[in-house]
Amino acid sequence: MPGAPAGSNEKFELCHTARADLPRRKPSRIVPAMQRIAYLLCELKARDFEPRLLIAAALLKAGCAVVVGQRWSMAYNGPTAPQGCYLFPTANAIQAATMATVAQGGHIIAAADEEALALAGPAMLEILAPESLQRAVFFAHSDLHARTVSAAFPGSTITVTGSARIDLCAAQGAAARTTATPYVLVNTNFPLTNSVWGSAADAQAQLNTGGLTDAAQRVAWESARREKFMPVLAWMCANLADEIVIRPHPAENAGLWQSFAARTANVRVVIGESPGPWLAGARLVVHTDSTTGLEAAVMGRPVLNVSTEPDWGAKFVMRLINTTVISADAAIAALSAFSTTGTLPPPAQTVADMYPVGGAQRTADAILGLLRAREAKPLGGDFRWQPVDRPDVLKQKITVAKAEVAESPHIKPTGATVHQIDESLFLLVPSKRSS
Repeated sequence: MPGAPAGSNEKFELCHTARADLPRRKPSRIVPAMQRIAYLLCELKARDFEPRLLIAAALLKAGCAVVVGQRWSMAYNGPTAPQGCYLFPTANAIQAATMATVAQGGHIIAAADEEALALAGPAMLEILAPESLQRAVFFAHSDLHARTVSAAFPGSTITVTGSARIDLCAAQGAAARTTATPYVLVNTNFPLTNSVWGSAADAQAQLNTGGLTDAAQRVAWESARREKFMPVLAWMCANLADEIVIRPHPAENAGLWQSFAARTANVRVVIGESPGPWLAGARLVVHTDSTTGLEAAVMGRPVLNVSTEPDWGAKFVMRLINTTVISADAAIAALSAFSTTGTLPPPAQTVADMYPVGGAQRTADAILGLLRAREAKPLGGDFRWQPVDRPDVLKQKITVAKAEVAESPHIKPTGATVHQIDESLFLLVPSKRSS
């Protein structure tokens, strides 16, 4: 097959006006309506990308092609992309509008809710939009999640898949990062009052667009949490012998923390890296109602949750599965004791039985089942893709190089061929042995 992608067992043509390095040839057969391809949309690199690669690996091994990376280009190309299954990372009002666009291409639409992974009770429902659930097959991360969503939205199509993020955390827990100096990891969680969007008002406007009705209250809660946490961080910098590593929330303006680190001898700031290795290698993880508290608990790390706003903190499972304090004074007392004993008081509940194992494979199996039901055929014919320019604020959310995919420990063993089809967006074609 002259001109076919190396390692490919399918006949298709990559058509791309902006990239001369992609192989091109005339299609040799009629393109089937539904093809064996999954589109795994990512919004935040730190949250979405590596778990999506786990799902992609399972799909590739089953002979299913994958497009993975930034969601904006996938949304734009939805009406013309080869028909397959689109997996959205969330199911809010913004995603609902994108789903309507993608539906024009005849795709199967599925949606998880990555933002709800660490939520508890009615808070699981806060960002879900009815129009999203009407259009998508919903992938729940636990039986409780499925029951909660089903009760609130009767008639929804729901499958319990678990979460690839939980898989990833469990695996990373055994592969701790080693550094010359032990470190305490601080995951800041102030994406509204220290936002990449600019002011708190600008960040609040983004929440309003997403369909949230309590955006102003969220800003107020975060402002109070941040004010009460800063004395704790100052105490840590002055009193702990360990290095302090700060990982800002992906939607935070990292410049604030970089300026703070420049004035403080034992502080460094990490941005743009997967949180897993940093969590796994930390002597202690400190956060303020951050989802990373769940991930660290899965890894078996000591975790201190500084949860000072009860109406906000009660929304999250971290209050149960992390050692939790409700004031700056209590946080400093716990940290002081930890510096002497190396231990924290035990949390109220363990995380082991909360989420089903094998979330990546379960998710891949659910996608494959949806494709089989539509009699999807192997990827073939033209593969046309139009590049999309993204503003810098979206590039801060997720920027990925081709090598990060091709050399990924999840993707490389599959033997898949990796094509870059847009900035931070990649087509993965199964190897011959996959099918």
